[in-house]
Amino acid sequence: MAACQKCHKQWSWKEITKKSFTFEMKMDCPHCGQVQYMSAKARKKAINFAMILQLIWLLPLFLGATSYFTIISVCTALIMSITLSPFLLELSNEEEPLW
Repeated sequence: MAACQKCHKQWSWKEITKKSFTFEMKMDCPHCGQVQYMSAKARKKAINFAMILQLIWLLPLFLGATSYFTIISVCTALIMSITLSPFLLELSNEEEPLW
Protein backbone atom coordinates (compact mmCIF):
# COMPACT_ATOMS: atom_id res chain seq x y z
CA MET A 1 0.00 0.00 0.00
CA ALA A 2 1.05 3.57 -0.59
CA ALA A 3 2.58 5.68 2.15
CA CYS A 4 3.01 9.44 2.30
CA GLN A 5 6.59 10.47 1.55
CA LYS A 6 6.43 13.26 4.13
CA CYS A 7 4.72 11.76 7.21
CA HIS A 8 5.35 8.10 6.19
CA LYS A 9 1.84 7.05 7.24
CA GLN A 10 0.26 4.35 5.16
CA TRP A 11 -2.94 5.14 3.28
CA SER A 12 -5.87 2.77 3.61
CA TRP A 13 -7.27 0.83 0.66
CA LYS A 14 -10.44 2.93 0.82
CA GLU A 15 -8.51 6.24 0.74
CA ILE A 16 -6.42 5.13 -2.24
CA THR A 17 -9.43 3.84 -4.16
CA LYS A 18 -11.35 7.07 -3.54
CA LYS A 19 -8.46 9.27 -4.70
CA SER A 20 -7.63 7.11 -7.73
CA PHE A 21 -10.98 7.88 -9.37
CA THR A 22 -9.95 11.48 -10.02
CA PHE A 23 -8.20 12.74 -13.13
CA GLU A 24 -5.64 14.81 -11.23
CA MET A 25 -2.15 13.44 -10.70
CA LYS A 26 -1.83 15.13 -7.33
CA MET A 27 -3.42 13.78 -4.16
CA ASP A 28 -3.53 15.27 -0.69
CA CYS A 29 -2.35 13.05 2.15
CA PRO A 30 -5.31 12.31 4.43
CA HIS A 31 -3.01 12.43 7.47
CA CYS A 32 -0.78 15.50 7.01
CA GLY A 33 -2.36 17.27 4.00
CA GLN A 34 0.92 17.29 2.00
CA VAL A 35 0.44 17.12 -1.77
CA GLN A 36 1.61 13.76 -3.14
CA TYR A 37 2.01 12.63 -6.74
CA MET A 38 1.82 9.24 -8.35
CA SER A 39 5.39 8.14 -9.09
CA ALA A 40 6.52 7.48 -12.66
CA LYS A 41 7.12 3.82 -11.78
CA ALA A 42 3.56 3.48 -10.47
CA ARG A 43 2.12 5.17 -13.58
CA LYS A 44 4.00 2.70 -15.81
CA LYS A 45 2.64 -0.19 -13.73
CA ALA A 46 -0.88 1.24 -14.04
CA ILE A 47 -0.54 1.52 -17.83
CA ASN A 48 0.62 -2.10 -18.09
CA PHE A 49 -2.19 -3.22 -15.78
CA ALA A 50 -4.76 -1.37 -17.91
CA MET A 51 -3.44 -3.05 -21.06
CA ILE A 52 -3.76 -6.49 -19.45
CA LEU A 53 -7.32 -5.70 -18.37
CA GLN A 54 -8.21 -4.62 -21.90
CA LEU A 55 -6.93 -7.94 -23.19
CA ILE A 56 -9.12 -9.74 -20.67
CA TRP A 57 -12.09 -7.72 -21.93
CA LEU A 58 -11.38 -8.17 -25.64
CA LEU A 59 -10.05 -11.73 -25.78
CA PRO A 60 -13.48 -13.41 -25.49
CA LEU A 61 -14.77 -11.26 -28.35
CA PHE A 62 -11.90 -12.30 -30.62
CA LEU A 63 -12.28 -15.96 -29.69
CA GLY A 64 -15.99 -15.91 -30.48
CA ALA A 65 -17.06 -16.67 -26.92
CA THR A 66 -20.67 -16.52 -25.85
CA SER A 67 -22.17 -13.31 -24.51
CA TYR A 68 -22.44 -14.90 -21.06
CA PHE A 69 -18.70 -15.63 -20.95
CA THR A 70 -17.89 -12.14 -22.26
CA ILE A 71 -19.99 -10.50 -19.53
CA ILE A 72 -18.31 -12.65 -16.87
CA SER A 73 -14.84 -11.74 -18.15
CA VAL A 74 -15.67 -8.01 -18.17
CA CYS A 75 -17.06 -8.18 -14.63
CA THR A 76 -13.98 -10.11 -13.48
CA ALA A 77 -11.68 -7.52 -15.02
CA LEU A 78 -13.59 -4.68 -13.34
CA ILE A 79 -13.42 -6.37 -9.95
CA MET A 80 -9.70 -7.03 -10.46
CA SER A 81 -9.03 -3.41 -11.37
CA ILE A 82 -10.89 -2.01 -8.36
CA THR A 83 -9.34 -4.54 -5.98
CA LEU A 84 -5.73 -4.55 -7.19
CA SER A 85 -5.09 -1.01 -8.42
CA PRO A 86 -4.50 0.48 -4.93
CA PHE A 87 -1.60 -1.96 -4.49
CA LEU A 88 0.13 -0.52 -7.57
CA LEU A 89 0.20 3.04 -6.22
CA GLU A 90 3.50 4.55 -5.12
CA LEU A 91 3.78 8.19 -4.12
CA SER A 92 6.42 10.88 -4.49
CA ASN A 93 6.75 14.44 -3.18
CA GLU A 94 7.10 15.92 -6.67
CA GLU A 95 5.66 15.17 -10.06
CA GLU A 96 8.03 12.92 -12.01
CA PRO A 97 8.22 12.80 -15.81
CA LEU A 98 6.87 9.56 -17.25
CA TRP A 99 9.83 9.00 -19.57
